[in-house]
Amino acid sequence: MTLRTFINKLRVISANPYLGLLASLVLFLSAGWEVVETFEELTIGTEHGVLLYSGLNVIKVISEFMDKAEALEEAEVREASKE
Repeated sequence: MTLRTFINKLRVISANPYLGLLASLVLFLSAGWEVVETFEELTIGTEHGVLLYSGLNVIKVISEFMDKAEALEEAEVREASKE
């Protein structure tokens, strides 16, 4: 396998929206668990930043899903009106 092929495969994998959602949810849940576990210490740590970042990323990925679903619905309506 050439380097170019490897890089192209990495691009395909990283562009997968389901993988992005899964990774974001795993980060969100694990960081949320850490925040709950350390709640009594009343300190701010890296898990708070990870929780914020992953939460925003989950929202971003879900909005991308919704945009694509809306575009698909519009295309189906256009196709049905042509018939």
